[in-house]
Amino acid sequence: MLENYAKFNEEEDPERHADAYVGKRFAKIFKDEQTGKSAVFFGTVQSYDAKNKFWHVVYDDNDHDDNDKNDMQAGMKLYHEQKSLDPKVRLNK
Repeated sequence: MLENYAKFNEEEDPERHADAYVGKRFAKIFKDEQTGKSAVFFGTVQSYDAKNKFWHVVYDDNDHDDNDKNDMQAGMKLYHEQKSLDPKVRLNK
C-alpha cells in the first residue's frame, strides 16, 4: 500500500510520466465549507486524460476535480510536505 504514496521531485515534469501518477496520493488546499477556513484535503489520482492533459483526482471526502500540470506539481509538493497529516498514511502505521 505504501507504494501509492508518491515520491516528489520538484524538477520532474508530470506530463513526462503522466500515468505514473495514477494511484498516487495528492493534496490540495480548499476552503472548508464547514469552517470557512482553508484546509488541506487529500485524495488519490484516479486517471490521466492524455488528450486534455489533466489528471482526475478523487478526494477522501468523495469530491473530485481535474488538475493540469501546474496543479499536479503543486499538489504533489504539498502532499510531500503534509503527508504526515494524511489519514490514509496514519492508518497504515
